[in-house]
Amino acid sequence: MLGKLTKKQLIQHDKKQVLFHEQGHSIVASYFGVFGKVNLSRNPLGGIEEKFWIGSYTMYNDPTEVELPDEVKAVIKYMLPPKNWKALIGMAGFVAEQIANGETDGNEISSSLEDAIEMEEISRTDCAMIGEDWEWGDVESVLKILLDRWDTVERFVNYHL
Repeated sequence: MLGKLTKKQLIQHDKKQVLFHEQGHSIVASYFGVFGKVNLSRNPLGGIEEKFWIGSYTMYNDPTEVELPDEVKAVIKYMLPPKNWKALIGMAGFVAEQIANGETDGNEISSSLEDAIEMEEISRTDCAMIGEDWEWGDVESVLKILLDRWDTVERFVNYHL
């Protein structure tokens, strides 16, 4: 998969994956009106068994609690996010990593997500957001949102490398 890489190359690859993951959350969250921040830090325990970088996405608001006057909603065509907005944001990091690795088939990504959840390869935070009621169509929705904004994702990642 990665072949023989130096430690420095492994650290850089890990950082890039974490950036794609967290920016995936950020892009989908902003699509639903969530304001937030990507956080990235070096993992002091990073190495063979642990990632070299730790990332998180902090949400600062709940888009279902935004109160705007009707005249403002009319101007900006404001829509409430779907009921499963948290699940979509939760899976967005995984989907972004898949896109970054060259996978854009929704069925393949859905199957991989199912496997990753079952094998506990998804963070507890992301799993809690995704929940148990997600559907393969949800992955397709996230995939479309991310692919439509992929240039923004790549710019963010490249800026932070």
